[in-house]
Amino acid sequence: MLRTSHHIMKCLKHVTHPSVYRLCSKGNAIGYNEVVFTKHTFDVMLSSLSSKTSYVRRMSSSTQPLDNLMYERIADQTLDHLTEELELLLETNDVVNDYDISLNNGVLTVNLGSHGVYVINKQTPNKQIWFSSPFSGPKRYDWINNDWIYKKDGISLLSILTSELSVILKRKIKLKPFSD
Repeated sequence: MLRTSHHIMKCLKHVTHPSVYRLCSKGNAIGYNEVVFTKHTFDVMLSSLSSKTSYVRRMSSSTQPLDNLMYERIADQTLDHLTEELELLLETNDVVNDYDISLNNGVLTVNLGSHGVYVINKQTPNKQIWFSSPFSGPKRYDWINNDWIYKKDGISLLSILTSELSVILKRKIKLKPFSD
């Protein structure tokens, strides 16, 4: 459990990983607090001066590294799932008519014509999924808490795809989450 002193933050930000937080006041970091991890979960207790309320966020934290076989299975299933979801989505859109989706040798390429090309591929040596977007650029995703997460901002692969494709397709879309 994380305990804060009476110098409580005005905001809370993720730092490099969804389980690491920066406490800040007026935009400036005031430091990190001690976190005690249990085997699979941890609790974070935060207090707010303005509301005098305590908040608890419980997150899973896997302590087991991904072995090669597990990585290959999850990465392949993720790319297959994304291919199917994107094909269904683009078949029913009214904005992008000249699209092409292909999955070959662990590389998913989504060509949206004048809107650009997305490339999502396995990076086996690092056990990551690499993502290249015409809008947000390149990102490297790690398998954390049963999701592909970009450690620098804590945003999932599915979230960034959903957000960007909603803008391109000019409507709010929802991609089904990958389930192992």
